[in-house]
Amino acid sequence: MQSGELVELAAVVARQGPALLSARDGFRVVGIEEYWAASKCRFDRWGRSLGRLRRGESPIFDDRPGTVHGLIEEILGGEVLTRVWTALVSAFDREHSLQDNEIVVRSVYIGHLEMRQRVLQILVGGPGNTGPGVDAVAAVAFNRLRRRAELWTDMLLAPLAATHAVGEFAFEPARLRQLTADMHAPAAVPNDAPDPAALYQASLHTAVGLAFSDPAPNADLNARIGGAILGAFPMEQFDSCGVLRSLWMMRLAHTADDTQRLLDELYQNEPLTPRLPKSRRFG
Repeated sequence: MQSGELVELAAVVARQGPALLSARDGFRVVGIEEYWAASKCRFDRWGRSLGRLRRGESPIFDDRPGTVHGLIEEILGGEVLTRVWTALVSAFDREHSLQDNEIVVRSVYIGHLEMRQRVLQILVGGPGNTGPGVDAVAAVAFNRLRRRAELWTDMLLAPLAATHAVGEFAFEPARLRQLTADMHAPAAVPNDAPDPAALYQASLHTAVGLAFSDPAPNADLNARIGGAILGAFPMEQFDSCGVLRSLWMMRLAHTADDTQRLLDELYQNEPLTPRLPKSRRFG
């Protein structure tokens, strides 16, 4: 799953959010464990690569196709999805007087903020902060992408912000308030006028297609994260084919694998995956 597709998935999450918020079948968001585990693995890879980059060394992508540009694009673009998903799950927990799901997604959110900060330190430059493939021209391009990703995030949060307090996940709360007001202004236009939210998402789709140039070095983990998120929604909400359907089916496969692993752990008493953050559900 490529960096641009992470942003596209964030748009899907924002559009389908009401279906999750209205769910009443249980207090655990489906796929939350897989989301946390895959995100933790991706943080580990990012951390190693950024550490080498900051020391002036070339990142190691093992047998995965990857470039410095693709790595930074993945971190900046992936943050759009992280913020939108965290906002939606936090709103879900507050809607149902819960906290377990929010604890998990916030831990991922905090980890992504740390990776973002490390990227910005590299882009700023200075002693010990420059590395192969990040010259002044590239830094300007990355900064432009950063600003676009911030705008996309606030655009996608606007529909949710009309009914839930998610301003903390926006980059510019004042801009979020304005976007929310524009999307939900009283109808003073003809009934056949375009929906503002639909216009925002159409413009985002066009912009995303032009914003990313290099392959994501962690496409496999991006797909696991995307599949875990889509697993929280009913399958019938998505097209019968395409990347979203494929991710949803991949999530079903992971669910079966998770069940087998849990049975193995039960009988062998050997933890095989990282532990989730402490909470009253996942202690």
